Amino acid sequence: MKNIKFTSRGVKISISSLVALLLGLFFFDWIILSISVILALLILYDYLTLKIAYRDLKKIKVEPSSIQLNTFRKSTTKYKITIESKLDLNLEKQSWLSFSEEKLMKGKNEIILFLEAIHSGIFRLDGIKSKFKSKLSLFEGTYQIPLKIELTVYPLLYLRLIEAIGLLAELGYYGMGELQQVSKGLGTEYAYSREYIQGETIRRIDWKASARYAKLFVKEFHEEKGGSLYIFFDTRFPGELTKDELSSYFLSLLMNYVSMDIPLLVSIYGKEKLIIKRESGVNILEKVLKYIIDYYQIKLDEIYKIKDIIPSEKLKEIINLFGNEILFKIFNLNIQSYLEEKIFPENENMEEENVQTVFIVTSLIKDVEKFVDMFQNLDAYFIYYPKVYLETESLEESYIAKKYLERTVANLKSLNFKVVPVPD
Repeated sequence: MKNIKFTSRGVKISISSLVALLLGLFFFDWIILSISVILALLILYDYLTLKIAYRDLKKIKVEPSSIQLNTFRKSTTKYKITIESKLDLNLEKQSWLSFSEEKLMKGKNEIILFLEAIHSGIFRLDGIKSKFKSKLSLFEGTYQIPLKIELTVYPLLYLRLIEAIGLLAELGYYGMGELQQVSKGLGTEYAYSREYIQGETIRRIDWKASARYAKLFVKEFHEEKGGSLYIFFDTRFPGELTKDELSSYFLSLLMNYVSMDIPLLVSIYGKEKLIIKRESGVNILEKVLKYIIDYYQIKLDEIYKIKDIIPSEKLKEIINLFGNEILFKIFNLNIQSYLEEKIFPENENMEEENVQTVFIVTSLIKDVEKFVDMFQNLDAYFIYYPKVYLETESLEESYIAKKYLERTVANLKSLNFKVVPVPD
């Protein structure tokens, strides 16, 4: 048998048996020798019963014996399986796999697999690791339950892309006219409610909306001056995890304000810089989607693959009806005239557009001083991913990254900027 070893109890009894044997021989005491023999026979009995039970493990039945699943990052996929065993087993969790019941009893067990991965990619298992003990718990061993699992985890950004396509479909994807100028601010006339962002004052919380949707909303009001909202997205990331978190949040933020028809300016800083001045929300969203698809080299067939795992049935229906037409239009969109060499729009442009509030979605790893100089006179929110240290390869690098981020956040707060982590 493989992977069989003494438990802590087994170690104590085997040592006791050996000590009793040595003492019995040393003192010629038949009683002590008898104790030694009895302990040895217990060990032998437990080993032989385990050997018989181990043969039964090979007869273990799993239904189904192979699973292939697709999901998104930060989404938990559930799958029911049946395991029939003639031995009590304890299942071992993986970083991306857990169980409704970790202890299996003799007989037929129905358990639910919970599959959730922090990182995107393909995860494979040739079997579920389990532990078992002998009848007297003197021995323990491991056995691999024959269940093959393949889990494909797509970036959260892919789900946001699908949601954005759904929003375009709901908006008709024809809004090419001028954007109706509705200015929001801190006046007295109610404009709309939006989700609360950590660090904001609680004085404007919309308690009715918060109670209805089970999460915090704040009220926005019309302002006499009528300002614009500016969203700046910095695509320089230390790794894939930060990239997916911030890209997903940027798209969610953009969709939120496009759906409310708020005057917007958008800049994306990457290898090529996309700058969109005030346009209709539909126009802005389609250009941003085209930029992201090109910049991240997302293929059309990859988007088609995830249509079946969209969590919302309503969204799935919208995508099935209009998704192909919208995707084809976006993939063939030309945004070259919107790509510029400069990183930031000129201050004069922001003054001309009457920019009042800016959201800077960034990993905070570069050009923080430039951000401060550019946005110091605005109501600015820095939105960052707080777990950048997960991208590092060693504990030392992780510690340095974490401390650097903490110092940067503290410095920005000391300058009266609002610094908000991406919510989990």
